[in-house]
Amino acid sequence: MSRIKLVFNIVVVACILVLGIFVIVKKQNESCSGIRIAIDYSGNKKIVDEQEVLSLLENNKIKVVGIKMKELQLDEIQQLLSNHPYVKECKLSRSGSQLSINLQLRKLLIQLFPQNGNSCFIDWDGNKLPFSSKVNEKLIIANGHIPEFNSGTDQINKQPQLIQDLHTIAKTIVEDTVCQSLYAQLYVNENNEIELIHKEGKTNVLLGNCSNIDEKFFKIKEFNLSVLPTIGEHQYKMIDVRFQNRIIAKK
Repeated sequence: MSRIKLVFNIVVVACILVLGIFVIVKKQNESCSGIRIAIDYSGNKKIVDEQEVLSLLENNKIKVVGIKMKELQLDEIQQLLSNHPYVKECKLSRSGSQLSINLQLRKLLIQLFPQNGNSCFIDWDGNKLPFSSKVNEKLIIANGHIPEFNSGTDQINKQPQLIQDLHTIAKTIVEDTVCQSLYAQLYVNENNEIELIHKEGKTNVLLGNCSNIDEKFFKIKEFNLSVLPTIGEHQYKMIDVRFQNRIIAKK
């Protein structure tokens, strides 16, 4: 009786294996019936949309629909989409008889206007991105005496210290609700020092650079929340927070 049970179990397992192999082979030989595209973006309007993805595939002569699933050029599709400057991550998977494309787009932080160059964007992770008219976000604006990017790399950590400081300061502003409500522009003056320009034309801030940045932003918030309501919003044109334990107000 136990021998019969053993033989039965072996037959059942064998059938399951054969069925599984049959299903896999059948799926591999199925033709792709369509493309599902999911785009993850935290902004107002997608910088890369579904139509652009389809156009990229078509322009690079990569056919998907009607091609056997096992013959899809997944590596080429992965590389093509991952190389798009606004794509942070690309994941491909098979969903039934369809190809699923999941894209995560970069989070933009700054629109940069170099002194002698073209406008560009910098994302949250510190990557320089080419200008795109599709961008419709309220970003931190950085302008003034800003140097050109070093050629050969788009990474912030390999750029002049001033550009790295702009990135750090912009992140600090966006992460703080008080500062975000007050400032949306960074200006680099002729001394290569960074100023925060008030949104409503009130008191600007001479920040200098990123040294002691936590203390500087503490003083900025204290001045705006505690001092200005007492003395009046238009008493001073600028405050200087470059020096430790001091705020210098300038009319």
